[in-house]
Amino acid sequence: MDKLISYMTVSEQVGQMLMPDIRQWKGQVTTTVNEGLKRSIHDQDLGGLILFDKNIVDVRQVTTLTHQLQMEAGDIPLFLGIDQEGGVVKRIPGGTNLPGQMALGAAGDTVLAEAAGRLTGEELRALGLNINFAPVLDINSNPDNPIIGMRSFGSDAELVSQLGAATIKGLRQSGVIAAVKHFPGHGDTSVDSHLGLPVLTHDRERLDAVELKPFRAAIENEVEMIMTAHIAFPAVDNEQVISLKDGSSVPIPATLSQKVLKGLLREQLGYKGVIISDAFTMKAISEHFGEHQAVERAIAAGVDIILMPQDPAAAHQSLVQAVNSGKLPLETIHDSVKRILELKSKYGLFDRSDSLANKLASLNDVIGSKEHRAVEREIAERAVTVLASRDGKHPDQIHQGDRVVIATADKDQAEQLKRQLIQASGSLSLKTEIVVISQGKATEAFQAMEQADYVILASYQFRNVASQFGWTDVQTIIDKLNKQSKRYALLSLGNPYEMIHLQNVRSGLAVYGKQEPNTGAGIQVLLGQLEAGGRLPVTVK
Repeated sequence: MDKLISYMTVSEQVGQMLMPDIRQWKGQVTTTVNEGLKRSIHDQDLGGLILFDKNIVDVRQVTTLTHQLQMEAGDIPLFLGIDQEGGVVKRIPGGTNLPGQMALGAAGDTVLAEAAGRLTGEELRALGLNINFAPVLDINSNPDNPIIGMRSFGSDAELVSQLGAATIKGLRQSGVIAAVKHFPGHGDTSVDSHLGLPVLTHDRERLDAVELKPFRAAIENEVEMIMTAHIAFPAVDNEQVISLKDGSSVPIPATLSQKVLKGLLREQLGYKGVIISDAFTMKAISEHFGEHQAVERAIAAGVDIILMPQDPAAAHQSLVQAVNSGKLPLETIHDSVKRILELKSKYGLFDRSDSLANKLASLNDVIGSKEHRAVEREIAERAVTVLASRDGKHPDQIHQGDRVVIATADKDQAEQLKRQLIQASGSLSLKTEIVVISQGKATEAFQAMEQADYVILASYQFRNVASQFGWTDVQTIIDKLNKQSKRYALLSLGNPYEMIHLQNVRSGLAVYGKQEPNTGAGIQVLLGQLEAGGRLPVTVK
């Protein structure tokens, strides 16, 4: 690789260290390789790109797009990455999107986690993608975390470490690079770094015992890419910087901290792989530090790849200038580029690509295949967890001929549950109806439940702070159901923290996601067709 680097210009070298997202061009969403995209790849000598939902129409289009991007890249292949965590963060159209990490945490099986990683990798690879920004190694120890929640395996450091290592192994077996996130741990925050700068005030001892444990396990399992968090850790680096937003003094986030990246991650934890930043468009970085300054600072701190610079052309230019002026030593750039190129080589990215026709022909055998769907179903079924029960083992059961009311805040969700209930109930001849609970109108909604024999009360809390979620409506309905001694189940579809905020729930299940595999498995339990064997992977107190 040193020889290849010696032929590369400074522009080509720093280009390897940038991984923008694919923006609109001439007001249109980019789903093909247009002139604008070609220009970016060549003008900035880009080393990689990240794809989002906006760039994806269907599997044939993505496969064509990734193939053409690699053709455009020329001699040095591109890293093409995506966030395919499963569950709530998913990108594969019509593919196996899996029940999510917390469902795997509830199932608690490393063999299943490895299978999940492997099948995800197989599908991504078939689409021409070579990096998965997953698994999430954050430990969701804070129920009020507004951004991680059920994206985490759970609140136990050991569980997260084991399932994380197994998922990495599965992705590697399928030839896809795992980029684990968000170092050194975004689990115990109550601020979303997309929106602000979270500060984790724990001492070093606690960081070692909890947050750093899964990353240490990942490094022992030779993980090849780690994503940094835009979170400040004063116990590791207490430097303060003047914010460009308002002139206040703010702590430095991990992404820009030499003490966190070089000191902690490289020297103390012995990590030798590629360090990639979280998105530079996130407000924790963009508001306080200014792009030019932040990009230079991140590279100086030890970041190898800047993900999603706000202005890729300006980021490229400022890095070239920083190298030419001696502000950034060429040696720093060399070290990063060498790590990047060696990883590309290790995963066969320099090998001759299969023809597009062959890639398209093999999609049907891989994407959403029968074997993959079977794993998806198994995870969902093994994850279902009893949250509350009258007999200590089972939620209230749905009986033959019951009039079942499905109550949710979201009509589409109710329709999905109704469809699955009718499908699974077979000859039970149930009468089903839907009630949508409008905010603050729980009493009106309950009137429609009075004639019911059984109520499925679905609750979905995610991407907001659990303690500030509108629990009052749910509590009102539970109190009324208890008063009338009705059979019911509180069906937790999101973060499973209902039992912290609700009283006297007599029957409840957690399924850790509102996707069809998750909800279908929950319904099977309510019909008595399946035992709920999952264990709550987070502390509820």
